[in-house]
Amino acid sequence: MWIVNYNINLLLEFSKRLKGIAGELSFFSKIQQKNPLPGSVGTQNIKQNSFPTYFMKPLLST
Repeated sequence: MWIVNYNINLLLEFSKRLKGIAGELSFFSKIQQKNPLPGSVGTQNIKQNSFPTYFMKPLLST
């Protein structure tokens, strides 16, 4: 009996999480426009932190 109850709770939790994730995504995209992450696509510093160099830095530093 507790399995059914557990599944219902999971579904409720999942729907809450989905709403939360949607909110976080819009929130994160707003933040990222203000201060973009290094190497992230769609930002002003693409030339500075281009895709290959961003992933090669850890390899070169070892």
